[in-house]
Amino acid sequence: MKRIIIALAVLMFLVVGCSQAPPAQQAAPEPSQQQTIVVPSSDGDAQQSSQEQPAQQATTPQTEDTAASASDSTVKEFDMTAKRFAFSPNVITVNRGDTVRLHITAQDVAHGIAIPEFGVNVYLPVGKTVDAEFIADQPGEFPFRCNVFCGDGHQGMTGKVVVN
Repeated sequence: MKRIIIALAVLMFLVVGCSQAPPAQQAAPEPSQQQTIVVPSSDGDAQQSSQEQPAQQATTPQTEDTAASASDSTVKEFDMTAKRFAFSPNVITVNRGDTVRLHITAQDVAHGIAIPEFGVNVYLPVGKTVDAEFIADQPGEFPFRCNVFCGDGHQGMTGKVVVN
């Protein structure tokens, strides 16, 4: 009889342990199909992704250079799609100092976008529109890529940000 009770207790612990609720980011109710992700510019500042803190904005202290360029900047918004195995558009052209806001929708499977030079690292769940924002504070061409494996053509899923 004791063996049966012990076996049932162990079984109960296994069932309870294996059926834990998913992490809060997956269980949170979503009032709309859009999440806002604010990603500050370089300098190693903290960043947010949809996996960490969806639909919240980060406040970032600004240095004099950043504050000066932000006052002269404009907001450039781009609607993007991510699908196997391409971003559309795959070239984003902005001016130095512009605030860049990307509205990205993964159409077929989950994707991601990483622009390391601007601290962007965002997860794109399928069928959802996720916003990524950064300040284009340095001129040049900066590659971006899908950072969530999405199939055999994943390595070719790239694009670039051109900052004049």
